[in-house]
Amino acid sequence: MTRMGLRIATLLISLMTAPACFATAPAWRDLSPEQQSVLKPLEADWDQLPDARRERLARGAQRWGAMSTEQQDQARDRLQRWNAMTAEQRTRLESRRAEFRAMPPAQRERLRERYQQFRQLPPEERHRLRQQFREMQQHRGGPQGGPRGR
Repeated sequence: MTRMGLRIATLLISLMTAPACFATAPAWRDLSPEQQSVLKPLEADWDQLPDARRERLARGAQRWGAMSTEQQDQARDRLQRWNAMTAEQRTRLESRRAEFRAMPPAQRERLRERYQQFRQLPPEERHRLRQQFREMQQHRGGPQGGPRGR
């Protein structure tokens, strides 16, 4: 993995992991070789990191090592998209995520299924539907575009 890939992986892991409540932060020597490889850019500062962050990073590095190459690529892509967003877009996305998590499980599942159906449409049809949705939102005075400005 390239140095840039390691940095992206480290940032991704820190963003993707949940806070640890009662975890014991591992020392650098206690990390597995795989975890050390993923977290190499943080080695010099490891001891100065807060305990909760070290624990989250260690767990994230362990999960990263268990991911397939395709999953790692997808995770890097998501992180790059996140980094490209404005603060307003990130706030809007976090709000939408919170709304999604607050939905009843059956409603979340229906939404996931409809999204999968949408993703299987040809690109031209997806574009047409996005445009139709934007126009509908403009007529209603709703939000413009999505979290990615699409």
